Amino acid sequence: MDNLFNFRRFGLLAKRHFSQYLKIYGIGALVFGGVIALLFVVVIPSHRSTVPAGHQYAVYFLAVFGGLFVFTSSVFRPYHRPRQAAFNLLLPASTLEKYLLAWLLSCVFYFICAQGVFFAVHYLVMSYYQSRGYAIESMWTYDRLVIGSNGHVFRYVAVTAYFFVHAAALLGAAVFRSYATLKSAFALLIIGLSYGYFNSALVAALLAEGKVQGSQLPFLSSYVQVGDVSYTVSLGISHCWMLAFYLLVAVLLWISAYVKLREKEV
Repeated sequence: MDNLFNFRRFGLLAKRHFSQYLKIYGIGALVFGGVIALLFVVVIPSHRSTVPAGHQYAVYFLAVFGGLFVFTSSVFRPYHRPRQAAFNLLLPASTLEKYLLAWLLSCVFYFICAQGVFFAVHYLVMSYYQSRGYAIESMWTYDRLVIGSNGHVFRYVAVTAYFFVHAAALLGAAVFRSYATLKSAFALLIIGLSYGYFNSALVAALLAEGKVQGSQLPFLSSYVQVGDVSYTVSLGISHCWMLAFYLLVAVLLWISAYVKLREKEV
């Protein structure tokens, strides 16, 4: 077990990483804050006297999820560069420790930093618009994102989406040696389009005389109309099944990323 994970060894690995990349992370945080400010300028309408909460949430999700994908898809870059790969792979730490450090950096450390940067920039930008006479809608009283009672379901959807995006980007970081962000995004796009096409073709083949309305995501409710009669196809707690499915896919992607990293040391 000590060969797989040792707290002291993991701590030394993390200390070495931060001593080497802390300045880069600081510069990245400043760039991230600039991108958020630019998104606010682009998204907030200049012809209105209010800053809608929906626009603020749009900037939040674009920035946090976009930054997550870009940062995570580059987290294994030191293991792909010819000059650094051999040294990093031969460090006196197990593959699990190296993978766990990358996972914590890209999933937990990024999330904490992204929240801090976003709300700091949000405060500055909203203060600026408020000084110019704009009415600022509160993000905390915005109820249009609620799917279930008390908003619990949406929070689960957001967390699940965060894990899924992270897992997909982490696998892309382990698989692609160069241009990992672009290649991972392109692979996700191709998979999504292929799923939509084959799913629509399968439904059309099974229901030649009917029409299906509703989301194409797995396990969500759909509505089948045959002539003048319509049917609801639902599993009852469909959102729970969908969230469980995507969490399972995320776990499988995380495991696959670990296996790919382990292959590099063999």
